[in-house]
Amino acid sequence: YNYSKSNPQINCSSANINGCNGKTLEVGKGIPTDQIFNMAGNVPEWTNDWVGECGKNCEGPQCLNVCLKNVSVCSGKFPCGKLNQKVVKGGGYNLPGENSNISSRMILDISGEKKHIGARCVSDTPYLTNAPAWIIKKPLPEPQSLDLPQVTDNERKILHELKEYDKLDKPFCDKPYTSPANCRDPVSYVKPNEARNYLFADYVKNLRGGYVGVAADANYSYIAQARSEWVWLMDFDFVIFNLHRIIKVFVLESETPGEFIEKFNPKNKPSSMALIEKVYRDHPDFSIMKTKVMDRYGASLYEHYKSISKPSKENGEFGWLRNPKAYSYIRMLHRKGRISIHGGDLLKDKTLFSIGESAKKLGVKIRIFYPSNAEEFWAFNENFKRNVLNLPFDEASVVLRTVHEYPWHVNDRKGGHAGFWHYVVHGAYNYQKKLQLPNYSGIQDFKNERIIPTDMRDFSTIHLPGNIPEGIKGN
Repeated sequence: YNYSKSNPQINCSSANINGCNGKTLEVGKGIPTDQIFNMAGNVPEWTNDWVGECGKNCEGPQCLNVCLKNVSVCSGKFPCGKLNQKVVKGGGYNLPGENSNISSRMILDISGEKKHIGARCVSDTPYLTNAPAWIIKKPLPEPQSLDLPQVTDNERKILHELKEYDKLDKPFCDKPYTSPANCRDPVSYVKPNEARNYLFADYVKNLRGGYVGVAADANYSYIAQARSEWVWLMDFDFVIFNLHRIIKVFVLESETPGEFIEKFNPKNKPSSMALIEKVYRDHPDFSIMKTKVMDRYGASLYEHYKSISKPSKENGEFGWLRNPKAYSYIRMLHRKGRISIHGGDLLKDKTLFSIGESAKKLGVKIRIFYPSNAEEFWAFNENFKRNVLNLPFDEASVVLRTVHEYPWHVNDRKGGHAGFWHYVVHGAYNYQKKLQLPNYSGIQDFKNERIIPTDMRDFSTIHLPGNIPEGIKGN
């Protein structure tokens, strides 16, 4: 093949292997079966493998033959030392014949001018994709009715009474703002801090189906936007899932967002506590609701809810307290018994797994799974993989997650698209498939599979279908 920009010009005498039958072909001019699926013999080819120092532990086939150069292949995993070199495979007309095979490897700096190096595509993902996502190309219509049936007694039992629950016995971590596998953050995040979560809005709009999520009230904005029909909320923080119980009481007693917000006004605390006591007086967690939620956080929650109810140019109509229609939808779900609240730990083997069993019994596809930023604090253990694999997703299902900015985008924390969080929408089917592979042991292993819009460096998608899924067409 003749690369038109090659210097010197290519002819048959340049071929290191097999000859070329008297003439060269321009790239892209051959028949489909004669295209360059392997560039070896024409030009070396960039791979997606970053290179770092071998150290003393670089032995075995995972290091390929480049370990002789005191480097090892990181396979795109982060962190990986100083990421300034990548592996180049195969040989070309300008290299000795022994390099003209697919097993040949070289190490090159990624900076500076590189002549005679081929690339299959310029992309942040090693996989070709049909982008943008189907739901962006063809948004789903609003359901004909926003009033769902009341759950039956049997449905209520399946939804609200899980088969098994995790024992929530993890000790507090010694330091705040971290939550590894062996302890839990001593800070309760009653106020979400994912300021640009409206970036998720178009990717979940009218997905319907089931919803599973952790953390505080950010869930309600996603639920309302998706018009979710069955909801499982869970958390390993007693404060958070008891806050959800309080929210339920106040939502049922409040026809408007304003009325709901005023329930947290300190001057209304006696009457608000009376409402909670009326429902939960005999509940074993009543003291937590009173002392660790209302006494400790009631006033700050009042300010938080007032803040997120205000009009916002960026958020538009997204937000469960900003949009009266969204609030009404959440209130309808609570009135119809369709939002369940549970204590559970993503890394244990009972609550989340039982949620999957509950959804299956109800015949519900989980369309949204929201783990917030929990995944970045620990490796995926077998319990977590088993739990996620048991969730009944379909091709329309998505995982909504946030991760701290580095290495997902520029680490300057100045707000906007270079801010604290990176927002990720991941195709849930792909997530389940990858969790069954040995090379995917943590969220950072997905970093090199994302697609990043040019106008939003703090947002990316991973393996979202380009064509409308079969299962959604009849929705």
